[in-house]
Amino acid sequence: MENSKEGAEILRTRPRINSKTVDLDWLKKLPDDTLGKTYINFLERNQVTPDSRMTVQFIDDVNSAYVLQRYREAHDLFHTILGMPTNMLGEVTIKWIEAIQTKLPMCIGAAVFGPASILIQEILLAMGY
Repeated sequence: MENSKEGAEILRTRPRINSKTVDLDWLKKLPDDTLGKTYINFLERNQVTPDSRMTVQFIDDVNSAYVLQRYREAHDLFHTILGMPTNMLGEVTIKWIEAIQTKLPMCIGAAVFGPASILIQEILLAMGY
């Protein structure tokens, strides 16, 4: 991010997605076919808020900590934009998108190993467990 004009600007201004920067009441008033209304509907349906994600801890580099925090804050937007539920298949799908977009190792690992978890669950169900 530091090597691109846009990335450097984001790291400089550090925009956030939380209840201090997003007017949830205003989103509720938007038309049904807008991103904002779809986002607030997702949050309400899943009983979460933009503040539900834990704050990043134990990362000394301020830029890395910010990027991880922003990644957490944007997660529900990925669900909203892609129309993915919060079940295992939806989460794995989101992890693939996050892995492609961010190239974060944790996203890549979840994208690769998440499907194995689904397969194991299916096998166990087929075996009657």
